[in-house]
Amino acid sequence: VILVAISTLINMLAGLFQSIIDGVQRMEVSNIIITIHTLISAIGTYVLLEQQYGILGLAINQLVMSLALLITNILLSKRLLRYKINLFLFSIQIFKEIFSYSVNIQFSSLLRMWIEPAIKIIVSHMFSITYVGYYEIALKFTSRITSLIRSALNPIFPAASLFYNQEGVLKIEKLRKYSSKYLFILINGFMAITFATLPKFILLWIGPDLPIVLDLIIIQLVGLYASILATPAYII
Repeated sequence: VILVAISTLINMLAGLFQSIIDGVQRMEVSNIIITIHTLISAIGTYVLLEQQYGILGLAINQLVMSLALLITNILLSKRLLRYKINLFLFSIQIFKEIFSYSVNIQFSSLLRMWIEPAIKIIVSHMFSITYVGYYEIALKFTSRITSLIRSALNPIFPAASLFYNQEGVLKIEKLRKYSSKYLFILINGFMAITFATLPKFILLWIGPDLPIVLDLIIIQLVGLYASILATPAYII
């Protein structure tokens, strides 16, 4: 828990510098960072588990990768903007401006942060810690699919900004309609394939003894479907 808590704190710091990269609409840079980070993290997980470090090895791997992510985001954001870091410079006025601009984002993030732990506490209290594990497996699966699809939609960000500056709201509305139409077609095909292959994948992944996980994933995928269809309008 201590190692994961430290990793979470480091990831929060890394997020500050990633927001600089995303803020200048260089999503291709941040996506490359995330891709490489994920691949190396997967390799590290395998190696540490193979060396019998167990769950402690997973926490160590997460800590090391969090430090690497922080350093990478700092170096690349500085390379893009050539800014200087002054740890002793603090402006209340700038803080108020940043906070007032992002207060809704911060509030929604805090709500989302507490929902998942609250659900797990309720589930463990009403059933058992075993069912928390079932929920976590299903949540991880659907979260990865969500991240995959939404990362593919990231180019809408710079496109919307460019169209708005060049041609105004009408062009933005066309972008929303076209992106929603193509997304609807693609997501239907993707979901059909996922539902068709899911039972065999779950059987391969966690065995035949946990059919409840399959039911949980299917229910969460229905919610994911609705959420993904709303993504273009939300991004714009």
